[in-house]
Amino acid sequence: MYLVLWGSAALLAVAYGFHYTFQPPSLWRSLVKTTATALLAVLSFAFSGPHFLTVALLFGACGDAFLSLKRSQGFLPGLIAFLLGHLCFVGLFLQSGAGMEIYADEVWRIIVLALLIAVSVLLSIQLHPHLGAMRIPVYCYQFVILAMGFSVLLLPGSWPLCLGIIGALMFIASDSILSFELFIFSEGQSLKRLTSPLLWCLYWGGQTLITLAFLL
Repeated sequence: MYLVLWGSAALLAVAYGFHYTFQPPSLWRSLVKTTATALLAVLSFAFSGPHFLTVALLFGACGDAFLSLKRSQGFLPGLIAFLLGHLCFVGLFLQSGAGMEIYADEVWRIIVLALLIAVSVLLSIQLHPHLGAMRIPVYCYQFVILAMGFSVLLLPGSWPLCLGIIGALMFIASDSILSFELFIFSEGQSLKRLTSPLLWCLYWGGQTLITLAFLL
């Protein structure tokens, strides 16, 4: 059962990343995208993963469902779903973290956090002219992403929780790419042929590594 669920999730993720991500919104596109993440939540639930992890993945699947629709229909509900999912990941990482002293003991964590803050500031400067009425929701979302980055760096660097650190950083990178796709790239821009598969690989792969970190 364990391998069947992982295999099914991986096949759907590959199908979406290398085929459906280039297709217009459709029922099949939504089902493939949503199920690829929902199966991670099923794995977490079926194999006694932390409750925060299961709920975070479920919110991710809901966000996938909304963002697979036309932007006018699904953007705000998708943003809310992902924001709630990020908050659950924050709870998960805080619950499993080693405490604030780990920042003092391992300086690389401070460096990574400083880089995350710098990238967030630069991203905000780039996005600001394009956000319009969405500025406050997007800035709130960015704050929660930074909270996720801060909290995941509290995890021990030992196996398998180190996978959670890598996965969360991949997830955060995917959010940065998504913000460019949503607010800066024009509809049909050729660059999306490169960024869309990369975004999906970082997003789904990141959540997969987080899931493995707490199930292995």
